[in-house]
Amino acid sequence: MLHGEPLNTVKFARSVEAFFELIFKLIGIGITYIFLNSLLIMLFKENGHSVLIDNYGLSLFYKENQSEDLINLLIFPALYVLKDSYKIFEPYRVFAFMRETDVTVVSGILTKRTDKLKIENLENIELVQTPFGHWNYLPWKKYGTLNLHAFGGLVVIPYLEEPEAIQLKIEKNLSNIKESQE
Repeated sequence: MLHGEPLNTVKFARSVEAFFELIFKLIGIGITYIFLNSLLIMLFKENGHSVLIDNYGLSLFYKENQSEDLINLLIFPALYVLKDSYKIFEPYRVFAFMRETDVTVVSGILTKRTDKLKIENLENIELVQTPFGHWNYLPWKKYGTLNLHAFGGLVVIPYLEEPEAIQLKIEKNLSNIKESQE
């Protein structure tokens, strides 16, 4: 099945960026854990004696339960962050193609998803670039995601190399189609 001209996507740089996003989120959870643990020790302990627990019955903050409960509060956010670890490998399974009349995106690690948009139905093009996407240094290439909005739908072309040039090409194809219909 011929999809058209392949559009180059950035794989390695996006994978590295996704890895660092994951690491920074986990570090944030760790810092929050350390902060809350220190705060609880400062507020509820004074010279080894309970300050507020005896008065208010806050048994959650007794020494033998405190660490275990905070670890439970640490595990669930960490698991929530780790569920997105597939995003590190996702750029290697994205393929985009463009013809004069349509754009096709094939993606997915386990489940293959094919999105196709006829350019004549295009209403809006949105360009999204992450901080690493603005860089144009070796080995990084400038990249971004194009969101193609049409009536009743959206096609996302992620991790495109030089997305501004692709956007201009799509806009030119759209104007050619509009001119030929008149």
